[in-house]
Amino acid sequence: MAFTPITRDSGKSRALEMAASTTITKGDALKFDTNGFVVPSVSTDAEVLFSADETKTSAAASNPLINVTQVRETEYIADTASNTTQAQVGDKVDLASATTLANTASSNDVFLITDLVGISTDKQVKGYFVQKTS
Repeated sequence: MAFTPITRDSGKSRALEMAASTTITKGDALKFDTNGFVVPSVSTDAEVLFSADETKTSAAASNPLINVTQVRETEYIADTASNTTQAQVGDKVDLASATTLANTASSNDVFLITDLVGISTDKQVKGYFVQKTS
C-alpha cells in the first residue's frame, strides 16, 4: 500500500517530469533529483516532497509526466517496516524505503506519526510528512 493520501485538497495533485530509466510505483515517496526530475525517495533522505498517484516506468531517453500529490498538509496512511506501538504516536521517523517508514530509530525525522491504524501487526500508521524549515 505504501503512502496513501487520506486527505486531499484541490491543487495538490499535479503532473511532473520523472527521471529517465526510472520506475515509480503508486504510493512511493518522491523527491527531485539533481537534474530536477522526480525520483523515488531513499532511506537517507531528509525530506519528501510528493507521493506517486500512479505507477510508471520511463525509457532510457524519456522524461514522461507522472501524476503526483504534494505532501504538504496531506494526511497519509503509511506502511511501517516493523510492528507499531502506541508509544510511537507523536514520534518523527525516517523512511525505510520509498514505500515504508522505519518506525524505530530516527535521524532524518521525515514523517510525524499521529495515530495507529489497526493492530500493531498491521504495520500501518497515520501522519504527515514533515517539511524542512531551513
